[in-house]
Amino acid sequence: MRESHKVQRALQEQRRAAKPHSQLLADAKRVWSLARQKNISSAERQKHVKDLMKVIQGKVKDIVLKHDASRIIQTVVKYGGQKEREEVAMELKGHYKALAQSKYSKVCSVHLLSVSFFLTWTQFLVTKLIRLCPAHRASILLEFQSHVLRLLLHREASAVLADSFELYANAYERSILLRDFYGKEVALFSQTQGSQPEKETTKKGFHGVLEGLDGERRKRAMTALKENLITM
Repeated sequence: MRESHKVQRALQEQRRAAKPHSQLLADAKRVWSLARQKNISSAERQKHVKDLMKVIQGKVKDIVLKHDASRIIQTVVKYGGQKEREEVAMELKGHYKALAQSKYSKVCSVHLLSVSFFLTWTQFLVTKLIRLCPAHRASILLEFQSHVLRLLLHREASAVLADSFELYANAYERSILLRDFYGKEVALFSQTQGSQPEKETTKKGFHGVLEGLDGERRKRAMTALKENLITM
């Protein structure tokens, strides 16, 4: 019986070793176990977080969607300094839409404006980066551009967008999320890239959008806005 257990354990270790990034995950989990300890000083925790960041540097996007590793990234963002948070935000560039829609990580409960939302760890991570990394906030929200309406109907992603819009975004950043409501024509031909003139126009809200449209296009934008609001 004991021999049988040894064989099974050996097979399990072989399977783990065959998985992509197995050694990376093993090293990261070892340091993570130190960084997440409860009864350690802030200075000691910071040291472990910096060591953890060295292990996962350049590999954040490779492990963030793994069900047994996403919390490693959470720990870096939660306990790390701004340098570590900015680095995580930069490495995840181009992946925020997928992270906001992820269904496969462990679910956690978050209370916003007296409403309870259930977010996966990856969605919670996106929300935390939007909150804690204002320099990256606009670029993160730009990755949702042209997908906002679908994301608002997505069970998991809708809470991320609601949180971003209601609690953290400034006028320009909110305009990124609102633009899809004005119809495909507006979204296609006036995708914002964050230039200063665009930011000034966004301060005017929907009126600023209408200023750049002729009569027929203006009517189509107003119709699209009405229809999309009704749909929501």
